[in-house]
Amino acid sequence: MRRVKMYNVMFPLYILIWIAPVLWAFVIPFNFIYDSLVVYFSFRKLKVSDIKSEYKNSILRVFIMGFVADFIGCLLM
Repeated sequence: MRRVKMYNVMFPLYILIWIAPVLWAFVIPFNFIYDSLVVYFSFRKLKVSDIKSEYKNSILRVFIMGFVADFIGCLLM
Protein backbone atom coordinates (compact mmCIF):
# COMPACT_ATOMS: atom_id res chain seq x y z
CA MET A 1 0.00 0.00 0.00
CA ARG A 2 1.36 3.44 -0.97
CA ARG A 3 1.53 6.23 1.54
CA VAL A 4 0.17 9.43 0.16
CA LYS A 5 1.00 12.84 1.62
CA MET A 6 -1.55 15.54 1.06
CA TYR A 7 -0.61 19.18 1.36
CA ASN A 8 -2.87 22.16 1.76
CA VAL A 9 -2.45 23.64 -1.69
CA MET A 10 -5.39 26.02 -1.57
CA PHE A 11 -4.40 27.81 1.64
CA PRO A 12 -0.94 27.05 3.00
CA LEU A 13 -0.47 27.90 6.66
CA TYR A 14 2.45 30.25 6.01
CA ILE A 15 -0.02 32.61 4.31
CA LEU A 16 -1.47 33.37 7.76
CA ILE A 17 1.84 34.94 8.73
CA TRP A 18 1.60 37.33 5.79
CA ILE A 19 -2.12 38.07 5.88
CA ALA A 20 -2.81 38.33 9.63
CA PRO A 21 -0.99 41.65 10.23
CA VAL A 22 -2.71 43.18 7.20
CA LEU A 23 -6.12 42.03 8.42
CA TRP A 24 -5.59 43.40 11.91
CA ALA A 25 -4.46 46.71 10.42
CA PHE A 26 -7.93 47.01 8.84
CA VAL A 27 -10.09 45.27 11.43
CA ILE A 28 -9.10 47.38 14.45
CA PRO A 29 -9.66 50.85 12.92
CA PHE A 30 -12.93 49.86 11.22
CA ASN A 31 -14.17 48.23 14.40
CA PHE A 32 -13.36 51.43 16.32
CA ILE A 33 -15.16 53.56 13.72
CA TYR A 34 -18.20 51.27 13.83
CA ASP A 35 -18.29 51.33 17.64
CA SER A 36 -17.91 55.11 17.61
CA LEU A 37 -20.86 55.51 15.27
CA VAL A 38 -23.04 53.21 17.37
CA VAL A 39 -22.14 55.07 20.58
CA TYR A 40 -22.66 58.49 18.99
CA PHE A 41 -26.06 57.69 17.48
CA SER A 42 -27.15 55.91 20.65
CA PHE A 43 -26.32 59.01 22.69
CA ARG A 44 -28.23 61.17 20.21
CA LYS A 45 -31.25 58.85 20.36
CA LEU A 46 -31.13 58.84 24.18
CA LYS A 47 -30.80 62.65 24.17
CA VAL A 48 -27.62 62.72 26.28
CA SER A 49 -26.80 66.33 27.15
CA ASP A 50 -22.99 66.26 26.83
CA ILE A 51 -22.26 63.74 24.08
CA LYS A 52 -18.57 64.64 23.71
CA SER A 53 -17.68 64.03 27.35
CA GLU A 54 -19.80 60.88 27.62
CA TYR A 55 -18.23 59.56 24.42
CA LYS A 56 -14.72 60.05 25.80
CA ASN A 57 -15.69 58.26 29.01
CA SER A 58 -17.27 55.24 27.33
CA ILE A 59 -15.70 54.53 23.92
CA LEU A 60 -12.68 52.60 25.23
CA ARG A 61 -14.85 50.31 27.35
CA VAL A 62 -17.24 49.73 24.44
CA PHE A 63 -14.33 49.02 22.07
CA ILE A 64 -12.64 46.53 24.43
CA MET A 65 -15.89 44.79 25.37
CA GLY A 66 -16.70 44.42 21.67
CA PHE A 67 -13.49 42.46 21.14
CA VAL A 68 -14.16 40.40 24.29
CA ALA A 69 -17.64 39.55 22.96
CA ASP A 70 -16.19 38.62 19.55
CA PHE A 71 -13.61 36.39 21.22
CA ILE A 72 -16.27 34.63 23.35
CA GLY A 73 -18.39 34.14 20.24
CA CYS A 74 -15.45 32.57 18.40
CA LEU A 75 -14.85 30.22 21.32
CA LEU A 76 -18.48 29.10 21.29
CA MET A 77 -18.38 28.43 17.57
